[in-house]
Amino acid sequence: MYINSSSRLNFRVCLGGEARIKSRNPNETISGFGNTSFLLKHYYPISPILAVGFEAGAVLPSARQSLGQGCTDYLGNLIVSQDISDLRIDVIAGVTRR
Repeated sequence: MYINSSSRLNFRVCLGGEARIKSRNPNETISGFGNTSFLLKHYYPISPILAVGFEAGAVLPSARQSLGQGCTDYLGNLIVSQDISDLRIDVIAGVTRR
């Protein structure tokens, strides 16, 4: 699910997750809903062919303990996009903290 702000600010909120996951081992099979993710995205066009963006978010441990990671993960990404002719090149640098 995306929630857009005004076109002038270029912010977007993304709420998502894993709808149905399954874990199997020789003794049992466990299934259920997965973790939930929340992401805030910001896009800033510098010129018609160059833009920068930032993403910050978290993956929340909403799955059962045996299915999910059991803790909250935080993430941040910096994105630089360059258009060259018909090709778009994205360079992404990010960090994740558990």
